[in-house]
Amino acid sequence: MTRRSERGYRMGKRKEGEGRQPDAGALSRLNTNDKLRAIEAIISLARMRIGNPSTIAPLDRALDDEERQVRGTAAKAMGLLAKIGIGATSSIKGLNAILADASPDVRASAAEALFRLANIDLVSTTSVGPLLKLISDKDANVRKAATRSLVRICERFEEGPSTRKGANTIRGSMAACLSGAMDGITMSPEETKVETTGPPPEYEFEARLSDENRRAFRSGKEAFYRDLPDLLLQGRLGQYAAYIEGKLVGIGDDEESLLEKLDCELGRAPDYVGYIGNDGIEEEKV
Repeated sequence: MTRRSERGYRMGKRKEGEGRQPDAGALSRLNTNDKLRAIEAIISLARMRIGNPSTIAPLDRALDDEERQVRGTAAKAMGLLAKIGIGATSSIKGLNAILADASPDVRASAAEALFRLANIDLVSTTSVGPLLKLISDKDANVRKAATRSLVRICERFEEGPSTRKGANTIRGSMAACLSGAMDGITMSPEETKVETTGPPPEYEFEARLSDENRRAFRSGKEAFYRDLPDLLLQGRLGQYAAYIEGKLVGIGDDEESLLEKLDCELGRAPDYVGYIGNDGIEEEKV
């Protein structure tokens, strides 16, 4: 083993939490570029599963920085630290505040950090209201991060008898917000015209379908969006839902496995397969 590879091996064997940390306590005294470099160093170490609780307080203060990049990077760092089990309840207040930031990247980073904090049992009802507002955010990444965070908060609340009622209330609010967010995601007038006037369909693969199969496909698509709020609230984010004649016939983690299962059980492919996420779909098989 060469000297360089031996050094790399020793670094790889480092225990979590070991290693030199940046002078996080001095963040407030640095200019913007130096702050970003210091926070990026914390992020790099967190990705190597190296972290220190002493970095949380200065990162929390950085959430209130006047520079958008500093706020977003600090939120991202807090999320990555939470992923390796390092976080603080005091951080929730600052993250809640930047959920209303003008930058979608900052909003998404804050929502993702709250998701990570919920993973290590650091949750607060004060996050629910700001996160609910983001379900209908214009940015897809913000919507996805907010939904993930809310679902995880509900799961944490359901674990305790005293907080279970609160989880049901949150789920009800999510259902209302998601239904509102999905109202505009149905068949558009332009898509409907295809039935009568015959312009090329929006998606290339639809152009290869017969009229009958195209109608079945669109029936499944509308049913999918109708069911989507409930599917998200059931914790199905990241899975696939299959439809035949406008009815849900199967859900699975992997699309190919789901198609094989339906072929064995029903002897046919579904009319429509949708990817469960509140920001879009993957549509393949008819």
